[in-house]
Amino acid sequence: GITGGTGITPFNRILEELSGNNHFSSHTCTVLFYNKTQSDIAWNAKEGGKCKVVVKHILSQENGEWDGMRGHVTADHFADKIKDALFLVCGPAGFMDSVKSILNKNEVQPERVIEFKG
Repeated sequence: GITGGTGITPFNRILEELSGNNHFSSHTCTVLFYNKTQSDIAWNAKEGGKCKVVVKHILSQENGEWDGMRGHVTADHFADKIKDALFLVCGPAGFMDSVKSILNKNEVQPERVIEFKG
């Protein structure tokens, strides 16, 4: 999943559903969670459930110490998933437009992109 800011709210419920579903027990759910600073991070994955959840925080305006990824959404952040992942996208309109543009340029089929609009 790819989300930004408060777009994580619907994502949280989706991940809860996935983690309780036996069909996803052999899957890893990777969430790229974009925020401006560490203080904007409103959510972290909960341990447990049937699918493994990996959260990668990417910050665009962090001035303090941060060992994680930095920047705005780019194809490089999820290049290893382009060929076979299902993309769940949620966030502000401009963010979603950027993600969809990147996926389109990388020829990700529309049926592999699910948008959640607030």
